[in-house]
Amino acid sequence: MKQRALCRLLLGVTIVSSLALAGCGSSPSSEQSEDPEVTVDTPPTADSAADSLSYNLRRLADRDFVDSYGDGENEKIWYTAAENLGEIGKQAIPPLIERLDSPDEYEVMLALYALQLASQDEALAEDIGDNYLRLPSVLNPRANPQNRAIALSWWQQYEHLWSQQ
Repeated sequence: MKQRALCRLLLGVTIVSSLALAGCGSSPSSEQSEDPEVTVDTPPTADSAADSLSYNLRRLADRDFVDSYGDGENEKIWYTAAENLGEIGKQAIPPLIERLDSPDEYEVMLALYALQLASQDEALAEDIGDNYLRLPSVLNPRANPQNRAIALSWWQQYEHLWSQQ
């Protein structure tokens, strides 16, 4: 429970920081900057799970959408989009499964990590018990092929839970 509270606190700090950098988020979620070639992707301002899901899926492959925590000697990377998608839970799983076909190994790695987190959603516990997705090695692109196979096997077992909606 303390870990979830820390995750939520860090998520809040990340969102506030992102809003400050994006001009307090008062503009639409995707606006044109002065350069017509560049778009600015600002975080959702509403508490909409669909907006948050869409925003974080768009940012999943963004190598700059990270933060860090811990002391200087033991600093760890916070993969913001993956953590947020994991927090969204059950709703994030089908689009994350689709991301497993990405040619970008970084995106696949984070999709797998987010799937492991999202599969622990309490909304799934009634249907899957404690059989959440367990990957032997996360956040390692060399483990992507093995993790992808495990994730797709897990998905095949539980995909019916999303077709009932």
